This record gives sequence, structure tokens and C-alpha cells, in this order.
Amino acid sequence: MTIKEIASDMEVDEIKKQNGIKVIGFCPGWYTSKTKFLNVLTSLSEKYDCQVDFYVADTDRVCKILMDLKIGSVPVLLIYKNESLEFQATGVQTELFISNKIDALI
Repeated sequence: MTIKEIASDMEVDEIKKQNGIKVIGFCPGWYTSKTKFLNVLTSLSEKYDCQVDFYVADTDRVCKILMDLKIGSVPVLLIYKNESLEFQATGVQTELFISNKIDALI
């Protein structure tokens, strides 16, 4: 499964309204560990193919939700189940840690 790129704040609002589990990663283009962050999300998207939707957004273009949640550090990972925010984390998390959070929601 591929990770879908979010291009606008309005897209985030639409994604949040969808049923199911959604993992949204927010990372700026200049972030030095962006590759590591994306590799974790890519691996998880393959593991949870057809069970979880994965998205990524560049915080230089998509940032309203981060301001709404009063998040000041990046990267950020948000996990939604249906419309409810179930988990949020700042910084690059391990695949196992995120996987455990997803497993608890499935």
C-alpha cells in the first residue's frame, strides 16, 4: 500500500471524517530524519494494507490541525479511529511502538 500525500488543511478535515483507522504523519521537508520517519510509515502501510489508511503531510503546507491541537514540535503522528483522535506522538517513533497502538484499535 502506498502512503497518500495530503496537500491542504481541507483534505485533513475530510480524511478525519472518514470511517476506519487513519494514520497521519506530519513532517516538514527540511527535517533531517524525514527519511527515517517515512520509512517507518511505509513499512507500517505495507503491514496494515487494506486495514489502515496512511497519509503524510508537509507541515510547511498543512499546519492548521497542528495549531488546533497546540502541537509545536515535529514530526507528529496522529492516529484516528473514525472521527476520534486516539493517539498522538511527537518525534520519530519506532515501528513496534506505532504497531502496538494500531493493534489496540483494530
